[in-house]
Amino acid sequence: MKILLTSDWHLGKALYHQKLHNYQEKFFLQEFIPAMRDIKPDLLIVAGDILDRPIPDKDTLLLFEEILKELASSKIKTFFILGNHDSRRTSLHKYFLELGGLFVIDDLRFFFNPLTISDEEGSKLNLYFLPYLSPYELEEILRERGVELDGVPKVFTRDLLKHLINEIEIKRPAFLIGHFAISGFIFCGEELFIRGFNQDYLLDEDLFEGFDFLFLGHLHRYQVRNNRIFYPGAPLIYSFDNVKDRRGALLLEIYGAQIIHYKLIELTSPYEIMVIEDTFSNILKLPKTEAFLKIILTDNKPIYEAFQRLKEKFPNLLYLDYKKVLNEEQKSNLFLDYDDFNLDLIELKIDELELFKEFYKYVTNTDPEERIIRVFKEYLESFYNSRH
Repeated sequence: MKILLTSDWHLGKALYHQKLHNYQEKFFLQEFIPAMRDIKPDLLIVAGDILDRPIPDKDTLLLFEEILKELASSKIKTFFILGNHDSRRTSLHKYFLELGGLFVIDDLRFFFNPLTISDEEGSKLNLYFLPYLSPYELEEILRERGVELDGVPKVFTRDLLKHLINEIEIKRPAFLIGHFAISGFIFCGEELFIRGFNQDYLLDEDLFEGFDFLFLGHLHRYQVRNNRIFYPGAPLIYSFDNVKDRRGALLLEIYGAQIIHYKLIELTSPYEIMVIEDTFSNILKLPKTEAFLKIILTDNKPIYEAFQRLKEKFPNLLYLDYKKVLNEEQKSNLFLDYDDFNLDLIELKIDELELFKEFYKYVTNTDPEERIIRVFKEYLESFYNSRH
């Protein structure tokens, strides 16, 4: 049996306010779907964060609809679970979609009663689907089942999940499909921490020791541990910090209820992301590119209208900054010992005039004259008077 595992599509995503809709449309309809048809998996599993926003715009919904049409016509049985970015709008027509072999799972019906599928050799796979549910939903589900929760914090903690797992009889071989972070795996910076959660949000691997394999979403970087826990990662790069990441979909081959082979099927992104660090003059000499750019200028002085001038040559420039060059005193301040002061007693005090002087010198490389300081003080006084 071949399973194609993917997650974290984030349809409707924007990169520094640059909408990626057209690129995502091209990728999924012209790259992902054709690759899937060539692979011909027995199952396609999408482990959460299908959409980027709980309330998607019309274009995003239409793209999702087109993808669903292609999946239905392929006759490949597909399972989606909801992630922390998704809402019940994603699964609005779930029972109609099931008529076409598409399952959008937003509850625990296939967790308390696993979906059992047989491979060509007659071996049975028990699939347990655990979509993202808020702590309050989980608590309500457990209380409805008569589970005593006194003393359990009202958060998505190890204790809540332990109660949930204790409610089921795990049939082997057991495959858990979920959307959460396992402690020890790598966050790449693209992920959004789930609102209201703290370190309890990172779950220990031993919590799921009753399951043979875990197919997970939420972490955007492709990662595998002990041939048992699999994160396929996001199929597209959504951050300048991850330009060298391998992205695609994970193909797993199962024989005799064991994973005998797996491989990341790398897919071609319709856009390129680049980070360039150099002086303004050197960057202007570079060939024109349509890549999404983050530029770090190493010039010692600010460049007048640098962003506008660079964008004329690089239309997809999205972010511009200067490399911070620290003097010895500033460097030493980075290594202050926390024992030297009490963090609880720190009070932030801003001297507006000193702040203005530093800013003025940063922009002009000269100290402000007395007349400029006088004007600044007049405006500052006028500002404070207007607030009373």
